[in-house]
Amino acid sequence: MGNLPGAIAEYEEATRLDPMVAQIHNNLGMAQYASGNLLGAIAAHEEAIRLNPMLAQAHDGLGMALADSGHLLSAIASYKESVRLDPQHFPVHFHLGNALRDLNDLPGAIASYKEAIRLDPKEVNAHTNLGIVLSQSGNLRGAIAEHKEAIRLNPKFASAHLNLGSIYWQLKEYTNAIESARQAILLNPKTACANARLGVALQQIGDIPGSRLALTEAARLDPKHWGPLLAKHPPIPVAPPPRELK
Repeated sequence: MGNLPGAIAEYEEATRLDPMVAQIHNNLGMAQYASGNLLGAIAAHEEAIRLNPMLAQAHDGLGMALADSGHLLSAIASYKESVRLDPQHFPVHFHLGNALRDLNDLPGAIASYKEAIRLDPKEVNAHTNLGIVLSQSGNLRGAIAEHKEAIRLNPKFASAHLNLGSIYWQLKEYTNAIESARQAILLNPKTACANARLGVALQQIGDIPGSRLALTEAARLDPKHWGPLLAKHPPIPVAPPPRELK
């Protein structure tokens, strides 16, 4: 019901009445994590693991709290132990992929995201994050496929449209980049980045009025970031390609 303080109070009372139940400590850790108390989450999950070292979810929860605390190597070790104990648990593969990506272990992140997708092919975030890592590793076509799959599963996922447009931009497929940026703006009009990407893509095809309009909107939405850039690099006409001789 979203009443995290109430849930924490009940779990704490439960651990007072029976301190030897690992699952209660694990649930307390999950509630502490959701409330932003990372130290409390770590302590609760560690106690759950002490009571039951085979509780895979406790290792996963500990990993999440450690990762958000900046202890990536320790988090990865916890995730891997969770995977060893329960390799069919989808979330831990996704969490492991996130930690490996943050550590810049792109091959490891790709493998973890693919395993997460194998276990749950309809998980939109796994497809999106796999697309991001594939793009970072240079596999742009593979990244496009993953972002398109995320959009197929959830057409209203604005971030997937935005990421797809970024890849089309890298490939200089400006028409596709424009369409993706427009879809992202349609779903979330307050996205300054989408307006900025639309503006630079429109500039590339010679639509200077449209480019100015989009970049001006980006500067309005995020004046600190896009305002100075727009002032320094206003849209200028791009020379059209030479006409073919017949």
